[in-house]
Amino acid sequence: MLSRSSCLSRHPRSCPGAHTIIPSVTIPFPTAADATLVQRVVSVDPILRPSELVRKMSVEAALLHIVFTAQSVRQARVALDHCLSDIKVVVQTMREFGPESAVDRKADASIEVGLNGSWEGVQR
Repeated sequence: MLSRSSCLSRHPRSCPGAHTIIPSVTIPFPTAADATLVQRVVSVDPILRPSELVRKMSVEAALLHIVFTAQSVRQARVALDHCLSDIKVVVQTMREFGPESAVDRKADASIEVGLNGSWEGVQR
């Protein structure tokens, strides 16, 4: 007989006596390529307790779908918070270093230099 933990990792919806929490999130992106990139980057981060939490990510058109299956509300909340934080960092990185960001960075160069305490770069 399977233990509750191993049962959850294999068949989360059919575990006897298991309370499963299944939150899901759908996040729209400008393009399917952006959604796929975010999925690939975030999916590298492994789930720390795969016997207690399952994360499934998929991309449909420009939508990133994420479904968690957890044994408790706390696990679901922590996993969702962690995943959304990871996605936020990836999106900020894409905005900063993506193909269109070169124009944006030049426009904001004076602000960056000012924050660093030197205006020499702006005068050149």
